[in-house]
Amino acid sequence: MRCFFLLLFLSFSTRTSQAQKPILPAAEPTKLVVTYRLTYQPDSTSPETRSESMQLLVGKTLSRFESVGAYLADSLTKEARWLPATPANMQSVGNRFMAQPKSGFKYKIYKQAASGRVHYYDQIGQALYSYEEPAPLLRWTITSATSTIAGYACQRASTTFAGRQFEAWFTREIPVAEGPYKFSGLPGLIVKISDTRHYYVFELTRLVTPPTPETIELPAADAAIRTTKALFREGKRDYEATLTEKLAAKGHQVSEQDRREYQLKLKKRNNPLELR
Repeated sequence: MRCFFLLLFLSFSTRTSQAQKPILPAAEPTKLVVTYRLTYQPDSTSPETRSESMQLLVGKTLSRFESVGAYLADSLTKEARWLPATPANMQSVGNRFMAQPKSGFKYKIYKQAASGRVHYYDQIGQALYSYEEPAPLLRWTITSATSTIAGYACQRASTTFAGRQFEAWFTREIPVAEGPYKFSGLPGLIVKISDTRHYYVFELTRLVTPPTPETIELPAADAAIRTTKALFREGKRDYEATLTEKLAAKGHQVSEQDRREYQLKLKKRNNPLELR
C-alpha cells in the first residue's frame, strides 16, 4: 500500500514540476559512437562479476548513454511497429528478440552540455520515469601518469562521485569532454574509468564515426513521468521489495520458496554504482 501511494505521489509531483519546468526539445546528429565494456560486481560480498556492452552516442552538445542490449531492443520495437502483423513477421521479430543480448540496465542518460543538465530515464515496473539534475560537479585531478589503452595515448585523472572514488584514463586524441554514464568534463574522451575498488569498470572497446548519423533527441516532455532522483530511487526500492506481493495480488502462483528466492536475489543486488 505504501508503495502504491508513493508511486501515485511520484506521478502527481512530477507532472506538476513538468508544467513548471518543461524539458526543452533538443536534437543533434551523432558524431561518434563509443562502445564500452562494463564489468561490474552487483554483490559486494561476492567476487562474482558480470559484464555488458554499453553505448555512448556523442553529438555536438548532447549525448546519450545506454546499454547496447536496450538500444537493440528499442530499435527492433520501432521496426516491428511498421511491419504487417502476419504470423511470419511476428515469428521473425520474436526470434530476433530472443537472439539479442539481455540487458541488466534499462536506463538512458542524456547529458546536455549547453544547459549543464543530465536527464535520466528509467522504469519502475512498466512505467517510464525521468528526473533532471545538474551535471555532476566533478573536481578532476589530472596527473602526469600516462598509458596506452585501447590503442590511444591516455592520461590519468581522479575524482569522487556519488560516494565513490574514481580513476579515469582520457585521451586528448579524441578532443570531446565526454565519457560513460554521467562522467564528463575532461579535456578528451574517457577511454577507461573505474572506482578504486573496481566494482564498476568501463573500458572502451570500439569507436566509430557513423556513416549515416543517428539523431540524438531528448524525449518529449510527456514521454515519461517527471520526478526527482530521491523519489525515483525510493519508489524503485519499494516496488522491488513488494513485487512478489503484487504478483500474488494479480492471481499469479507465488510460493513461499519463490518469495525467499526473490528476497535472496534482492539482497545480492546491494552494490549500486551511486551510493548516494
